[in-house]
Order: sequence, then structure tokens, then C-alpha cells
Amino acid sequence: MFAGLYFVIFTLFFLCFYAYTYEQSKFLQSHFKQINIFPIVKDSLKRSQARYEHNQLINTKKSLTDLRQKKITSDSINRIINYDGGQKGLIDFFNALYDVEKLNKGTCRIAYYGDSMIEGDLMSMTLREAYQKQYGGRGVGFIPIVSLTNKFRISVIHDYNASWRRESLLDISKLDFPLGISGEYFIAEANGSNNTVSFQAPNRSFVNTFPITKLFYGKSKTANPSNSLDFNGTSFSLNGQLAVNSLVLSQTPLKGVDLTFRTSDELPIYGISFESSSGVLVDNFALRGNSGIAMTALNQNILGQFNNDLGYDLIVLQFGLNVVSENTNYDWYKARMIRVVEHFKHSFPKASILLVSIPDISKKNDQGVMQTRTSVSYVIEAQKNAAMQTEVSFFNLYQAMGGEGSMVKWVEELKLANDDYIHFNFKGARNASNLIFSFLDKEYLKFKENDE
Repeated sequence: MFAGLYFVIFTLFFLCFYAYTYEQSKFLQSHFKQINIFPIVKDSLKRSQARYEHNQLINTKKSLTDLRQKKITSDSINRIINYDGGQKGLIDFFNALYDVEKLNKGTCRIAYYGDSMIEGDLMSMTLREAYQKQYGGRGVGFIPIVSLTNKFRISVIHDYNASWRRESLLDISKLDFPLGISGEYFIAEANGSNNTVSFQAPNRSFVNTFPITKLFYGKSKTANPSNSLDFNGTSFSLNGQLAVNSLVLSQTPLKGVDLTFRTSDELPIYGISFESSSGVLVDNFALRGNSGIAMTALNQNILGQFNNDLGYDLIVLQFGLNVVSENTNYDWYKARMIRVVEHFKHSFPKASILLVSIPDISKKNDQGVMQTRTSVSYVIEAQKNAAMQTEVSFFNLYQAMGGEGSMVKWVEELKLANDDYIHFNFKGARNASNLIFSFLDKEYLKFKENDE
């Protein structure tokens, strides 16, 4: 009897205590409902209930926002994965590669454009080795006369004196001549006697000789210029009248070349190509800080004149690092990259085009933990949509390397990337390039199966 009475008294005491405490506690008001058993709380019942419902609504909206954000990112990545940018966008390249492999017919040439991710021949070096090993070809390809990365590039040993002036598409306000195919041109010191450049072939497979050596230069502004080149002791005139002049300097395999330029006035020198007459050739065109959208500054007629001699079958465009920020709207970048792709389509009408996405990029969050930057998926979505709308091929490097959080793994566990959590090191660039080659080779095998 007394046990039941004690229980009733305890329950009433607890309810009274809860009702009073509820009025004083924001935590209880946010997470629990009010128990109204006394008149003293009737006046606040409506207010407390409204506060409770308001807090619940805020929590619900926050949860829905988080879920919606995750779904947008997830849907974006899934659409990228499901985009079939393989065979259809690579037909011209595969036809040229087939001619090389099956018919022993000429060369299949690739221009690999990019930003700091590929400078020093990173990425393109491994792609070149893989193709030349499997389908033939020799030589490191086109080399600009002056290079900011000549001290760490290992596919060629390159040196030059300090008299050269370099201009590029990253500062088009200074240009006096058309830019070359690398987005640059180089001016030797007029009447100078020490405008020298040297190249040595490294002890590496497929690039250990210079099979054929070609020079590319522009047109002087002087009516009757007196420009010449001393090449390994042989003199050549450099008085071509075309906007882009090509000059075969040697058709004998060489281990090294020394060039001395003597110019009476300013003459744009573009670069030199070390190439074989058959097989696959890959040229590296890297410009640090280039977002890709500046590529439309390259004159289409000039690109076409280079192409008349070099004959490209595939253009690789790997940009985007320099537009990653805290933004989530990259429609503007998609529109600009569509213009870039169309620009290259008109400049190289017989070449396929492959867009390569940015890799995973990581940054410390508010808790000090490295994680994938929010904008990565939005930049990739813009790149993928640009590829889809222009009907060119697309390779999702971000997904291929492991997707979200993969850069942390590549830096900390695999030691394949630098501590900036953006750029690959030599080993990482080789691995990433092999992912691209595997994609291209797999699509090429499908092409041959359908063709045969």
C-alpha cells in the first residue's frame, strides 16, 4: 500500500520538477516536449511549443540541406562516370594509330597540352614511352627553344644562354609576333654572338637519339634580313618568308646538337623537333599557371601551319588546376572550355580531342584534417559537360585515381604526390599517365574489334 503511495508522490514530484526545469532549459526546449500539469506553465505552453517546433524545423532544414548537397555531389560524379567519352570522340586518332600499327604508314602524333601538372614532360613522358614501346616511334618530339623546366626534365638534356627573351600567351599585351604551337615564341639578341642552345639525348629508351632534327621559326619584320644558324658546324639561312617556317637540320640520328643563332633583327624562334618518320610521337606543351581558357589566343592559321608539317592525330587538354577555388558554380568555365575545344577542332580538323579532368585536390578543413576541396566535383562537372557538348572524349582522372580523398592517400600512404596535395611527383605522374594510357588502349582494342 505504502509502496504505491510513494510511487505516486515520486511521480508527481518529478513532473513538477520537470515542468519547472523545462522553463529554464534551452536544451530541454530544443529536444523534448513540455509536460503541462500546472496552471503556472499554461501561459507559456504556446510559446514553448512554438519554440520547440521552430528548433525542430531548423534542424530538419539543416539535415535536408546537407543531404541535398551530398546528393548533388554524388549525382555529379555518377554522371561523370557514366559519360561514354571513349571511342566516338577518338575515331580519328584510332584510325591513324591503326595505320601505324597494321599498315606501317607514317606517324601518329599527339599534342599534350596542360598546366603545371605536366610541365617537365610529366604525364606525357610516360604516355610517349608506352606508345612507342607498343607501336613504334623514336624521339622526344617538339621542344621549345627555351624552357623554364629544363633543369628537371629528364627526357632531354637542354641548356641555353641567358640572352633569350621569352613571350607567352599568359601575357599577350607584349606580343610582337604570332605565338607558336607551344603558346610561346623566343627572341634572340639582335647582332649577338652568344645566342646558343644545346640538346643532348638522355640514356632513356626511345629518346636516346635524335632521329630527325627540325627547326621551326617565324618571319622577320625586316624586308631583307640577315639571319642564320650554326648547327653542329653547318650554317643555315633563316630568311623564310612564311609565318611558320620549318627547316630540316639533320636526317641522321644524333646524340646531341649545338645551335648558335645570329640575327640582324628580332626573329621569332619557336622550337625544335626530334622525331622519327614512323611510329607514335608525343609533344609536351606545358604552361605553368594556364587555366586553359587562354588557349583561344593561339591563332588558328598559325596552328594550322604547324599542323601542316607536324600532322596531329590527337590533342590532349589537361587543365583546371588554376580555377579551383571555393566556388561551386563553374558554368562560366564550361562555356569558356567549349570555346577552347571548338578552337582546336577548327585548327586541327583531322585530330581527335581528349579532355582530361583535374585530379583530386585536398585542403585542410576547419578541424585541420585534409579532405577533397568542395569545388573539385563542380570543376569536373564543367569539364565533362564541355566534352559532352562538343562531342569529344573525356577522361575522369579524379575518379581513376580513387575519387574523394584519394589525393591524401597518394601523398601520405603511396608517396605519389607532393605535400601541396595538388601535384604528382615523378612516380605519381607515371602512375596517372598509365591510367590514361590504359583507358586509351582499351578503347583502341574495342575499335579494332569492331573494325575487324
